[in-house]
Amino acid sequence: MATVDGTSGGSPLVGRAAERATIDAILADAKRGQGGSLVLTGQASIGKSALVQNAIDVASESRVVRIAGVESEMAVGYAGVHQVVLPILDHLGELPAPQRAALDAALGRVQPDGPRPVPRRPGGPEPRRRSRSR
Repeated sequence: MATVDGTSGGSPLVGRAAERATIDAILADAKRGQGGSLVLTGQASIGKSALVQNAIDVASESRVVRIAGVESEMAVGYAGVHQVVLPILDHLGELPAPQRAALDAALGRVQPDGPRPVPRRPGGPEPRRRSRSR
């Protein structure tokens, strides 16, 4: 848990009040069921990881999924979505139908002829495709 001075057991987040306020607002929205996102970019060693760790500490009562993008994944469509969703794939059925359908499409879990999920796990066998007869 973060302390009053903004630390998480390490160095204080000096000069990061605006960033912390943004993160706190996103976390408060999440507790109310509102979605949100934040992308942290910048040069190396400017404190991005410390901000992320502070957010994780503050959100200790929530499920936190942490991912990191790498430049080589830029050409892979929805690489970040895959990283976020795969650890919680078993819970996709709890989502409302429109969000579930969007994630199924982004993850490539739908048949070409309709929105039915293809039962497939990463590293599992390739699903059989039905042939179309005319």
